Amino acid sequence: MMHPPKDALSTPRRRGHGTTLDRRSRLLIALIQPIYRCWMATHRVRWICPPESVEHIEAGKPVIFAIWHESLATTLYTHRGRGLIAMVSRHRDGELVTRLMHTFGFGTARGSTTRGGASALRTMIRCAKEGHPLAITPDGPKGPRRVAQKGVIEIARRSGAPIILVVPYAARAHRFRSWDRMALPWPFARQIELYGAPLTFAEDSDPAAGLTQLQERLDALTERAEANFVDLWRSGGRRSPHPPRPRPAGIEDPPAPGPTVTI
Repeated sequence: MMHPPKDALSTPRRRGHGTTLDRRSRLLIALIQPIYRCWMATHRVRWICPPESVEHIEAGKPVIFAIWHESLATTLYTHRGRGLIAMVSRHRDGELVTRLMHTFGFGTARGSTTRGGASALRTMIRCAKEGHPLAITPDGPKGPRRVAQKGVIEIARRSGAPIILVVPYAARAHRFRSWDRMALPWPFARQIELYGAPLTFAEDSDPAAGLTQLQERLDALTERAEANFVDLWRSGGRRSPHPPRPRPAGIEDPPAPGPTVTI
């Protein structure tokens, strides 16, 4: 079993040992988690994944999953317990988001591709080289909505890990009035998880050309999900292509905090 480097992952301190979460925030997590789990458990999810992506995922090879920021509310549940390491912004709510993600089996890297960018990218590249799957929102953390930024291309080029695009979509969903128009499917909604084929970028490849290709592929996959939802849902499989993976080293059983990458 591979583990993230010990100098990268550390367990956040518990209550009474310098934790940055106040009592109100801890209570909020305790209330949100069971409600969210019950809400998401009502959804009927179908998975559509190309054979080459299934093969790569099931083999446990390092991979970078690129998912629009608006889909985080669904991805947190559908990709739980898969050992993914996600990048969480250093904004004021970052610690709350980090602790919530830990309860669903995610590892987290604190930082973003725009704030503390260089060190955040180095951390994610290191984790990918160690064999861990990553989850990146190419248009996060502040947008513009559905406009990919260069950070994910840099991680792919320098780590050698392929990018697999994922577009979750539900026809019946509430859209929040946030910059990304965050989507939360209504209870008992039908939902698809549409995957693309792996995208590989050589270290000496042109980053600008790679970003253009990534944007075009994401746009096409998003359009396909929205335009052909019914047919895709009917043809999709009931089983996730992701085999369960142990949490990255240092993650404790929920609701205890998991590891945080310090950058």
